Amino acid sequence: MPSVANRICVNANTLIMIPFEEYIRPARYSDAKQVSYMAAIAPHGAMADWADADLVKDISQAFVLPVSILNDASAACLAEIAVGNTEKHDCFAYFYVGTFIGGGIAIGGRLFKGKHGLAGSIASIPTSATSDSIATQLLEDASIHYLEQAAKSAGLEEDFFCHCGDLNASARAIFNTWLEAAAPKIAFAAVSAQGFLDPDAIVIDSSLHPKLTIEIVEAVRTALLSHYDHRGLAEIKLVSGENGFSARAIGSGILPFLTEFSLESYL
Repeated sequence: MPSVANRICVNANTLIMIPFEEYIRPARYSDAKQVSYMAAIAPHGAMADWADADLVKDISQAFVLPVSILNDASAACLAEIAVGNTEKHDCFAYFYVGTFIGGGIAIGGRLFKGKHGLAGSIASIPTSATSDSIATQLLEDASIHYLEQAAKSAGLEEDFFCHCGDLNASARAIFNTWLEAAAPKIAFAAVSAQGFLDPDAIVIDSSLHPKLTIEIVEAVRTALLSHYDHRGLAEIKLVSGENGFSARAIGSGILPFLTEFSLESYL
């Protein structure tokens, strides 16, 4: 079987040969955290060769170019910092509802990555307390993967909700069922983020159609007001992200430019 690096290099060479406008959906190569999430739903052993892959070293050697690596949700947060955030929030928690929910943290107008590069790993937040089992994670309740699977089971394309914001009755029922489960759990994470970070705002974006992202934000707002005690916290300000489906690609695309050439430090 070809190595992970070889497969990535083949894909990268393919990207070089296609028109620029097709770059809007580039291949995104995840870090170990995302690999662990994907391994949970992939066939047994399918992700094994990613476990020890040194992508930075292997790809840098293959192309003789500097290589930067960043978790995809952190890249989306970077995009919000650099080319979104029109309200100029200096400190915010960023939630990105993608195939797997993820997040990032902006402090002082810069992406805070943490000691191990895992800051903002909201997917791993437990959503319940337990003393006799393993607590479920936000990943299991608020990821679009489960909405995609429901769409597929109903005969729709998996990415239907990424492109369609005006839903018929059957699609609306699928989306509402997912949102009713996801919104309270995302609100739980928002309260936690408010308590630990005391941010100016909590930004929520997604890879869904912009109209549906707005619905997520409003459903989370309703859950916050209805089900959570806010004593001891500043007012929680929820806002919609500004880059939507393209957030991860934008952040990935600007990362090397910001790293190598920017006069402003976002990292």
